[in-house]
Amino acid sequence: MLYKDNEGLKLSAKKVRYIQNGEEIEQFVGSEGTQWWIDFANKWEHTNIIEFVDVVYTAEQLARYEEVKAMDINESVLQEYVENGMAGQGLEVLALKKENEELRQLLADLTETVLLGGA
Repeated sequence: MLYKDNEGLKLSAKKVRYIQNGEEIEQFVGSEGTQWWIDFANKWEHTNIIEFVDVVYTAEQLARYEEVKAMDINESVLQEYVENGMAGQGLEVLALKKENEELRQLLADLTETVLLGGA
C-alpha cells in the first residue's frame, strides 16, 4: 500500500494479481511499476500475471495518509495506520495531537454553553 521513492512516501495506485507455482498472490505495485512485473513474469515461467487492478482508498485512508506522509518512521507502522487507523510506536505524537484537538473543541463548546447561560 505504501512505498517510498525519491519524492517520499507514496500510496500504491495498483495491485498485481498473479499465479506463482500454482498459488494465487496479490501485491501492491510500488516504485518498481507494472513493467517490472511484466518483465518478471516473462522471465520466470512459474509466474503468470492475472491482472493489474486500480487501488481504491477510502476517504479515511486518504486523510490518514495526508497526516503521516511527511513522517520519517517505520513504514509498517505507517501502513497499519493508513490502512486500519491503528497508531503504533512512533505515532504517539499524532494520537496526542488528535486528543488535544478534541479537548480544545470540547472546551470551546463548554465555554460557549457557559457564556450563553447554560442552555
